[in-house]
Amino acid sequence: SIAELTPPPFTPPSGAAGTSAASSYDPHCFQFSLKISEKLTDDNFPLWRQQIEPYINVHNLTEFIVCPKIPPQYLTEADRLAGTINPSYTLWRSRDGMLLSWLQSTL
Repeated sequence: SIAELTPPPFTPPSGAAGTSAASSYDPHCFQFSLKISEKLTDDNFPLWRQQIEPYINVHNLTEFIVCPKIPPQYLTEADRLAGTINPSYTLWRSRDGMLLSWLQSTL
């Protein structure tokens, strides 16, 4: 069977005033279908990895698996008190969730 998942289109974090469509394009978060012919089992890890690794690499998501660097949710104590979330954290969380959903669709 084929696992297929289409993530939602990328939406830049709020507060990105004055960004045009060209400047807000994020090559890591564009819409596409993930098609894996083999779901992961106890016996097929090498084949599964061979299929999933190119998707991870082309979207520069390796950093989410190997030595992840999670940006701080708040840049300052004042931001925390005001509930102002770091835009880098918002983007990280979106990309991390996308990767997680892709991987779960192959299990």
